[in-house]
Amino acid sequence: MKDNQGNDQRKKLKLYNSKLISIILLSYDSVQYTVQCIESVIRNTIEPYELIVFDHGSSNSTVLKLKSLQEKYPFIKFVFKKTNLGFAGGNNKAATYANGKYLCFISNDILVPYNWLNKMSNTFQLDKEIGAVGPVSNSISGTQMINQEYELNNFYDYSNNRLLRNHPIRPCRRLAGFVIFTSKKIFNKINGFDENYGFGNFEDDDLSLKIRNLGYKLFVDESVYIHHFGSITFKEKNIDMNDSLTTNYKIFKEKWPDIDYEELLEIKNPLYTILENMINKASNFFIEKKLDESLEHFNKALSLNPLSINALFGLSMIERQLKNHSNEKNYLLKIIKIKPNESRALNQLGILELDSSRIEKAQLYFEKSIESDPLYIEPKRFLAEIHLYNDDINKAMNSYLEIVKVHNDDTISIKRISELFLLSGNTDQANEWQKLFENKSI
Repeated sequence: MKDNQGNDQRKKLKLYNSKLISIILLSYDSVQYTVQCIESVIRNTIEPYELIVFDHGSSNSTVLKLKSLQEKYPFIKFVFKKTNLGFAGGNNKAATYANGKYLCFISNDILVPYNWLNKMSNTFQLDKEIGAVGPVSNSISGTQMINQEYELNNFYDYSNNRLLRNHPIRPCRRLAGFVIFTSKKIFNKINGFDENYGFGNFEDDDLSLKIRNLGYKLFVDESVYIHHFGSITFKEKNIDMNDSLTTNYKIFKEKWPDIDYEELLEIKNPLYTILENMINKASNFFIEKKLDESLEHFNKALSLNPLSINALFGLSMIERQLKNHSNEKNYLLKIIKIKPNESRALNQLGILELDSSRIEKAQLYFEKSIESDPLYIEPKRFLAEIHLYNDDINKAMNSYLEIVKVHNDDTISIKRISELFLLSGNTDQANEWQKLFENKSI
């Protein structure tokens, strides 16, 4: 009996650790920021997680404050070291204490929104090609910087609302080190941060390139907005930022001589313009019925961004033309996994269910598509036709009349209203709507 109980406990622990995320927070004085960061994490994190606070080289007063915090929050794992190991060394050492399958490195001078970790974890797991994920912020270098549109006392309202609006998840060439989410497997495979960068700067660029060199992609989840006070340790310790940047840039260039740093930061040749051009070319080829060329360009876009909704949708349309409906459905379902309220994909899934005469499932997809985009005409038309299929001509008629109220130039719906009046025996109304159709068609 005891052996069975022991096995059950081990299974539960294994399952817990398979989902566990280890949040790693470096502390080096600036204790007021560390405390508010810790409390922000505790208040706003719901995923299974462990918090590792790794303090290295802080003053006695900071250590005493953190030890009092340890008594208040006994579930936090505090580690105290007398010598400062630098950003890379500190994070590498802290990671050795982690039990989680995933690692999330955070700066001590940040505030996080509610459910931030769940969103980053879900994004990381959207595709096997994703090697690391970062958020956006008010104060950071590179493409993760988004202007601050709130007062500090309104940060949580602003960031929580942003999280609910499903902003884009986009690829990038590098991630800033203030918050990086990855797996322990990937982190160990690249041997962590390069400790040659000393106290800090460029180790995040270096880490990004090492992850990419393994064939993984980096992504920014724009729904996750984290407030960053910015370089607090450098400021409070009077460390010369310019000197650090100059010294470490030399180290970076010696290691990565072929990397154009402006391109890495996407000042030059940003990924979004490259992707946009590929999608436009692919779409034009599709319109011209050059399916091979369209397929090639959509796949090129997908190789740069495996989460590209436009590329996935384009590929689903090509598979529909080729009558490969199983592949079509797989592309559409991946879109829904990335963006559950994507109206075009929901509409196409409805059409696929109609093709298979699964009327009730089709109706659900069309209703979801309309809920997502109330101005989208096509699912409204399909829904009207389902009412007609169910022998409810009045409901079908009302659905089309509702469409024309909003879209008074929709000749397809106007023509259909004329046909439905004719079907119901009302020839006068049928003729009126037929005249309207002819006038609109001129």
